[in-house]
This record gives sequence, C-alpha cells and structure tokens, in this order.
Amino acid sequence: MCTRECSSLSNIQRIVSRLCMVFFIILFSGADVRAKEGKPEESAIFLPFHIELAAKYDYLRDGLTSVLASRVATRTGIRVVHDTTATGEIAAYFKAGQQEKISRILDKSRADYLVMGSLAGSESEFLLSVFVVSRKEGHAPRQFNRRLGAIDEALPVMDELAWDVSAEVFGVERPKLAVSAEDQGDGMSGFQTAHPDRAYKEGMFAGIVPGFESGNFSLLDVKRSPKISYGVNDMDAGDLDADGSVEVVMVAADRLYIYQFADGHFKKIKTIELASYLRAHAVSLADLNGNGLMEIYVSANNKGKPESTVIEWNGRQAKILQARVPYYLSVAAPDGQPSLLGQVGGAHGTSSVIGEGVYRLRWNANGILDQGEQVVLPDGLTVFDIAFADLDSSGEQELIAINRSNQLQIYDSAGGLLWTDPGQYGGSSNYLGTMATAARSDRRVYVPPRIVTTDVNGDGTIDIVVGKNRMKVIKYFKRYRYFEGSTIAALSWQQGALVPLWESKKLPEYTVNSQVVMPEMRKGQNNDGRFRLFFAQGQNNYSFGFWQTRSTSLFMYELGPKKQQDT
Repeated sequence: MCTRECSSLSNIQRIVSRLCMVFFIILFSGADVRAKEGKPEESAIFLPFHIELAAKYDYLRDGLTSVLASRVATRTGIRVVHDTTATGEIAAYFKAGQQEKISRILDKSRADYLVMGSLAGSESEFLLSVFVVSRKEGHAPRQFNRRLGAIDEALPVMDELAWDVSAEVFGVERPKLAVSAEDQGDGMSGFQTAHPDRAYKEGMFAGIVPGFESGNFSLLDVKRSPKISYGVNDMDAGDLDADGSVEVVMVAADRLYIYQFADGHFKKIKTIELASYLRAHAVSLADLNGNGLMEIYVSANNKGKPESTVIEWNGRQAKILQARVPYYLSVAAPDGQPSLLGQVGGAHGTSSVIGEGVYRLRWNANGILDQGEQVVLPDGLTVFDIAFADLDSSGEQELIAINRSNQLQIYDSAGGLLWTDPGQYGGSSNYLGTMATAARSDRRVYVPPRIVTTDVNGDGTIDIVVGKNRMKVIKYFKRYRYFEGSTIAALSWQQGALVPLWESKKLPEYTVNSQVVMPEMRKGQNNDGRFRLFFAQGQNNYSFGFWQTRSTSLFMYELGPKKQQDT
C-alpha cells in the first residue's frame, strides 16, 4: 500500500522528468528572445543541489538544478550550463576544498556567474537556498532562501526562487504576484552566521551607550591610502628604523611591502621578495635582539612545514637575519616583556600542518635563534591565537585567546579559564600551509587578527584591541568562508569580565589586521592621551572571490579622550 509520501515523491519525479524534457526548448527560446533584443549574452554555471535529506530524495539533486536553470534562462536569456562533467567536478572540488582547481575550470569556462543551492530540513519545515557568485561584481555572494511546509512544495517554491534570482541579480521585472525572499523573512538559513553582531552604532566610532558623544573617546583624524592593487595576508605597524616615523609592514604569500606613514600619507618605500617556495601567512614586529631596530618576523610555510624568515630594515636596505627558521613565529609577552614564540609543525605522516609544541626563542651571541623553555598553552590554541597581559594590575599575566569558535577568552596565570565573552571576535581567511596542503588536511588552521594589549584609555591598566570580521560560511561547503564587513573593538577587564570601551562602526571590508601605536614620550612632552590605530582592509578577500583581483587599503585612525567642552 503506497503512502501519501510515496505518492508525493512519484508526482514530483514525473514533473521533474517532464521539465527536463522541455528544458532545452525553453532555454533556446529564451536565448533567442534576448538575442533579438540585442542584449549581450551572459552565461552561468549551475551546480547540482546539495540535498541534506534522506537518500530517497537524491533525485532532486539534479532535478531542482534543472528547474532553476531553465526558469532563470527563460526569464533572463542567459546561457546556462548544468549537468555536465565540469559541473560535477566543480561540486566535488568544493567539498574537497580545492580552490585552485575550481578557479582553473571557471577561468576556462569564461562563465559570468556560478549558482549553487541546497535543500535541507527537519520533520516540520524545509529550506531551499540558492547562492549566486558573480564574476563582474566585487561584493560577497548573494543568497536567496525560501521555506517549505512539505517536500511536494519544492517545485512551485523553486519557481519563486528563480524569480528572486532573475530580479535581484539580472534586473528582470518580476510579476506583481511574485513575492521576494526578503518579504518572507529569513526563516531557517542556509548559511551559518559565525559573526552575527549587528548592533554597531552610526559614526566612525561608537560608544557603549547610544551615540558616541556619551563615550570617553573622540576620533581626531582619519587617513586612508589609495587602493593598493594586491592582496595581503597580514600586517603590523611600528617604527622599524627608529627615525620617529611609523612603518606598516604587509605580507603577501611571497613578498613583503613596507609603507611609511609620514605627513599624513602612506608611501611605499620597499618591496622585499621572499623565497619562491614559501607561503607567508603572518608578520610581527619587535626589537628582540636589542640593537635598536625592530626585526620583521615573517611566519611562513614551505608546503606543509613551517619555514620562517627574520628580516631587518634600517631605513635604506633590508637584511636577512635568519632564514629557514623551523617554527611558526609570533611575538607575545608571557612574562610581561615581548618574546618570540615558535610553534612546531605537524608530525611527519600526519595531515595537520601544526603541532602542539610551543617554545620561547632567543637570539644567541652569534645572532642565531635558539630554542628555550616550552610555553604551555590551553588545548587547541596556537601562537597566533593568544596574547599575554596583566589586565588587573595584580602582577600576574593573564592569557587572552581567540578560540576555534571565535570566542574571546581570558585565562589566569595557572591556565584556569576565567571568562568567555558572549560576542564573536577574530574571523579570518588567512590560514597555515598552502591551498594544496589545506585541501589534504583534516582541518584548516586559520590565523585570526592579532590581540593587541595596551592601555588605550589612560587609566594605568592594560586593555584589549581586536578585530571582528563578520564571517559567513555555507554549511555544506565548510572550508569556504566570506565576510560581510568588520569592526575593531577595545575592551577592558573589570571585576572579572570584559567591558567594551569602544567599537568602530561597521567597516565595509574584511579587516586583515590592526595595531595600536602609542606616541613616543619625550621629556616635557604631553600627548594628551592620543594614540593611533593602524589597520588594513582587504577588498574581495573571501574564499569565493575566484574571479576578482584582491586589493588592500591602509587606514590610520587617531583617537584621544573627549575634550571637556564636549562632555
């Protein structure tokens, strides 16, 4: 005896088969109409739907794709490609995290759009999601969601989704009866929002209570570089050559860029090529050998193993102090003074690019880094996830960390967890290894924005400054993430909890990293509590930017206490 569900499945299968049979007639008819109108032809690749339901629904994988592709083609006139060897390969490469192979296929295809979708659900509700990436547009992917009460609603709802895509992406006027996805609300989301903080305030910087004017900080100056036509993985800022000017060092996969900030402008003064077999992922600045010049610690990979480089810039030329350092490098202050920490790579034969051992590294009399004592970190943390500071002026160093769930945590000096902030911090597209090693690894190890520890409000205690990238992922492609803007926040440790001091307004792009530079105090000088926040914003810096050229902008914000007359 056939159940109602079996009957529904059979009906959908028959409808899908008929739609597939007439698909090409509809497609070519729509294409002819567009050609007659004289509009340039565009093309889109439609991947098979991801079906997160029982195996009996697998037939919808290609059926839903056919319906969506045919309806969009008919309404827009674009040329569509689906159900081919190439579309199957792209879907497989997505699941494997092999972005280079995806990029090669898409470049060869010369397609203008990539369209993906999923069908997920529970016992009482289902969700159809469609996701569109554009070659020509520089923003994050567009998503469209529709809810279903039952599986047999999939085809009529897919028609509505096709109108959403046709109208919102291609500008086709929809019939008045077709309601947009926004009118129905989000429902269940096909996207997991890792950084959902939307409570930012208007203005360049926002106070904790409504309106920045009630806070204790004022934004005194803003400087921005022209758009820089390359992307970078990390940045840091400091006075490299002790000349009184701030340098910003940015690291791309195989080179360093040094910019000087002087007279209110960013000027590139040096490009340093790294070894071609390296992929750099982090940079830290500190004078740890005591010669008065800051070293540039470049943390990098040679395939799946750490192989870092230390460089010095004296204002005229660059000098390699040590190459082939077999550790991941980061600067932190476990005992209150800056130290170089090195973390080992993964054991031979494992799929992980990073191991657990963390050591203090010191310069010896011959100018070589020696391994010192081990530094024990809480489980799961890397040298890039942490900072140390005496947050309560007790004489003990607390450990500040961003964990794998992008939560900001505070540990005491004995390793006990004191606090987990309810917000979301960090978020990164920057990872260890190469695309190839990351694709083979069980998990991708990301390098979050640094945790800056300094006294920004002048009360004599150390505060925390950290970036918050608003990250999104598609749950069935977990290796891929993109970002819808960011903020930078400052927090203070008060009575056993982190209390916000200020937070920037929502910045339009992904924040690569940031650094606070305090003015150098000279005898008789009063800096009035001012300090500078340097940061880099990466445009198109998300994993789905297959076609876009990455670019970067540098910023300087000068902040200070609000003047008495403003209170």
